[in-house]
Amino acid sequence: MPIDNFREIANKFWCYHSTELVDGVVTLGHYGGNLVSVIQLLDCLIVKGQTFVNMGTVYGKIAFKL
Repeated sequence: MPIDNFREIANKFWCYHSTELVDGVVTLGHYGGNLVSVIQLLDCLIVKGQTFVNMGTVYGKIAFKL
């Protein structure tokens, strides 16, 4: 899909979180500025063998990362 199609999609819909569809094309969203930092922090955690509860996470970006 051409990158302009991704830009059109990103600008057409509002999402709860800002999400990068492809390099440099980000959906409009209320949250996202600190999401990269949170994901980087999660990379430092040892989560293998752990159990997590997914509650009220909207799209579940952090839950998917875990």
